[in-house]
Amino acid sequence: MFQILSLYKLAFIGQACVFLSVLSYIASIFKRDKHDQYLFIVISVCVLWISYIILTYAFVFNDFSLKVVLENTSVDTPILYKIVGVWGASAGSLHLWICILSLAGIFLKNKQSRQFFALHMVGFLLFQLIVNPPFETVYGFVTSGDLNPLLQDKSMVLHPPILYTGYLIFSYIFFAANENIKQLKRAYKTGFFILTLGIMLGSYWAYYELGWGGFWYWDPVEVISLIPWMLYLLGFHLLKNESHIKALRYLSIAAWPLVLICFALVRSGVLSSVHSFAMAPSFLMNFFVFFICTLMPVIFFNLKCVQKNTTSPEISTSHEISRLYIFKTIPLIIWFGILSILLLSIIIPLFIRDIYFGPNFFKATVWPLILPILALMSILPFRAYSFERLISGFLGAGIVLFFVIGSDQFSSLSLLSFCVCAFGMFVSVYNFVYDKRFSKKYCSMLVGHLGWYALIMSCVLTTDLGYEESFILTEKNRQITLLSGVHLTLKNLQPKNSSNYTGHVATIDVQARGQGVYALMPEIHYFTTTHTTHSRMSIHNDFLSQSAIAMESINTHTLKGMYYDRPYIQGVWLSVGVILLALVFA
Repeated sequence: MFQILSLYKLAFIGQACVFLSVLSYIASIFKRDKHDQYLFIVISVCVLWISYIILTYAFVFNDFSLKVVLENTSVDTPILYKIVGVWGASAGSLHLWICILSLAGIFLKNKQSRQFFALHMVGFLLFQLIVNPPFETVYGFVTSGDLNPLLQDKSMVLHPPILYTGYLIFSYIFFAANENIKQLKRAYKTGFFILTLGIMLGSYWAYYELGWGGFWYWDPVEVISLIPWMLYLLGFHLLKNESHIKALRYLSIAAWPLVLICFALVRSGVLSSVHSFAMAPSFLMNFFVFFICTLMPVIFFNLKCVQKNTTSPEISTSHEISRLYIFKTIPLIIWFGILSILLLSIIIPLFIRDIYFGPNFFKATVWPLILPILALMSILPFRAYSFERLISGFLGAGIVLFFVIGSDQFSSLSLLSFCVCAFGMFVSVYNFVYDKRFSKKYCSMLVGHLGWYALIMSCVLTTDLGYEESFILTEKNRQITLLSGVHLTLKNLQPKNSSNYTGHVATIDVQARGQGVYALMPEIHYFTTTHTTHSRMSIHNDFLSQSAIAMESINTHTLKGMYYDRPYIQGVWLSVGVILLALVFA
């Protein structure tokens, strides 16, 4: 009996912490004193994070009595990836989501908001207990699994927690929709920064880890991540004008339910994606009950409060509302258009399985809508409504068009994108200097907008100029010249083994036309526990461009791989870095 208790003690302690958290949240709902209410919320947060530490401990020290540990790690998995395995697993990542969500309650000031939040947390914890308990145990001898090889990467230490934090700040925004507007604005700014950083890290991980050689593939889960980001984008611009506060509060009420719906679609496994989690069919049904019981009362309460406070000084007057819908109509319509396209691309395949919305669809629909936004970014903030203020933009567009018009490598849409970006850059800088708007607000806005123009131009350049080509090298034919003129030479092929995989690393000399020789060392790994093969790219940096090689397969005589050339790809990451820098100073 004592041996059984010892074997399953982590599961017992972890689950006890979760139940204690539920009881503390229930107590905070019925407490009338704000200090006692806050104390119970803090206790709930602490015991939840203790349960997460216990789950991490179980991963690190191989407690295979837990089902989630058994399925997502092995004795040979490196310790770093044991830690990553906690949120690489479905149950573990849901528990991390709930633990981060619990932190929002600490920052709520209003008693009513705390009570609603506590009810929401009780519902979420019970929902987790029903659909995907993290401390579920197994009996008898079972063969262990391992963490998905795609997730055995150092970037996975940062990407999921940062992304979750960006999403979950919307929970605070939702429950604090009627609280102090300064706190609400700070939450939008912080969430916008964190989610942008998280998406960038995910994009870079997909670029070098999945072997796609691209930074964005419009995968359904990638598209879903853009929906909360667009909500932040709208809120970030609404908070800049005091006349838009009422609209900001309405957005705050709508955003978290929409984020939770996106969460449910990803977690339920109904989306066909490399990012999706395979869950039981009952997930959506249980989620619907949880959604109705814990969110609908808050939505009605917050809507009633916003409508009741229409006479407040911080709420828009009819004249101010007219300014929002007259002078900002075009960007708002375009924003709704892009959001509608993203939503439809997710919803329609749920009902019609044969439909697939790929990169070409989004290039034909979303990209043309982005171009007017890029032009208006330079006009509306600086009130550049007169023709004289736009002359610099037409001059910049003409200069750029002069250098690219003769090239047959760019499509008409790409040429138009270059012209619009050049127009926006020149108009923004000219009006910034002309009006002498050297305040912190306008400096950060200018830098951020310039970062967006650089990002769009970098995306166009690397997409239109980049190419990829497969090749085969053998023991007899160790050299090959690709159609692009790149010369590859296989210099060496050696085994490379780790604790949980066996593999090979190749040394390949690369020489492009008129350039020096450099070596790339791609790897291919065979994971002995999961019996899966994974390729790891080797990347060479050359100013803003990159070239890379990924091995697709290898045997004793033949190496088959893919060569990638991505001009100006680093401009994408640097541009996002500039945008993040502007958000920090905003």
